[in-house]
Amino acid sequence: MRWSLVFSLLLLGACARADRVTSHADWMKEATRVWPGETRARVIAAAEAVLKQADPRDTKFEYNQRGFLAKRAFFIYAVIASAEGVDTWSFTTAENADGASASVRIIQRGRAIAGQHSERFRDNQTMVGSFRLFWARIDYMLGQRPDWVSCAEAPAKLDLPPAAPGLEGLCSLTHQGRGEPPPPKLGTAKVPPKAAPKGPPAPPPIEAETES
Repeated sequence: MRWSLVFSLLLLGACARADRVTSHADWMKEATRVWPGETRARVIAAAEAVLKQADPRDTKFEYNQRGFLAKRAFFIYAVIASAEGVDTWSFTTAENADGASASVRIIQRGRAIAGQHSERFRDNQTMVGSFRLFWARIDYMLGQRPDWVSCAEAPAKLDLPPAAPGLEGLCSLTHQGRGEPPPPKLGTAKVPPKAAPKGPPAPPPIEAETES
């Protein structure tokens, strides 16, 4: 068994039973979200607050026009073994007249050491639980969900396996804020009503003629 797998199983809390994204259809369902009536700026602010709450000391942000990269350094020591690395959240948003949307990707890179053995690892973190908890907390920040879902509550509230929810993205042993209270909400979006069209109604489209 690879040393990185040993660390993820024993130290980071991962489990083979955790549901994972295994297809593009799964990714569209679990790793993307749409918020009608929201703005890109508010969605980015909500996501930033969620990740800062999970580990405020070790999470650093690199911002861009469409979102951010959030990098969280971690270190684990277990007497005969240790692991260190970085979790990177790539958060991308879009906005149109109807609202805002976002997608997220989580990559873990690091090195595991046990005795004389050392191994570098890179893992695409695709646990369904991490995605669902992330979006649920963003919904709370945006005022679209009444409750902040804690790590302990997530399996029951987010339809996850009770023994293996796969919440390592926000709830591993290295997340210093995993049991802390939620950050202040951003409040509900103030969306101006759509203006009524001015002038006469648009003419119907002209249909192309077809040969008989």
